[in-house]
Amino acid sequence: MSATLFDYENVEPLRVREIHPIQAAGRLIGWAGPSNRDQNVVVSHRHRHSYDGGKQDYFRLCGGYTYDDIALEVMKALGADRIAVLEVDNDRVLEFDLTQFFNTTLTSETVESLHARDNGEVNNCVPVSEALHTWDLEECHIERATNKPLR
Repeated sequence: MSATLFDYENVEPLRVREIHPIQAAGRLIGWAGPSNRDQNVVVSHRHRHSYDGGKQDYFRLCGGYTYDDIALEVMKALGADRIAVLEVDNDRVLEFDLTQFFNTTLTSETVESLHARDNGEVNNCVPVSEALHTWDLEECHIERATNKPLR
């Protein structure tokens, strides 16, 4: 397991059940469902690296993953307080608090080259190094909403 300062709090690995698909602007953001965190968690399946048929979701310039304001508001409206980024090509789960994305100063407006890439949408980025917890996928229990494999 990778360690962050928050890992020394003796926190149980994430357990979440994907129930509700979350869509914003016509695209699937992730799945919301109950967790062992006493709150709903959004599981967002992302690619750290480029892959056949797609591009990576990880933004190197920010050192993390991004969500636009619309996606964050949808997550908040569904009662989610946490985002679990499931890196499907790394078998790693990064746990963030939703407020980290609302409060970040690292946005596509502050990183000019990102602003050009996302057609004017403002994306909020939290670096991977600021994740509350980092887990190996095998430590977590994520109950899938579908029978599709994680990859």
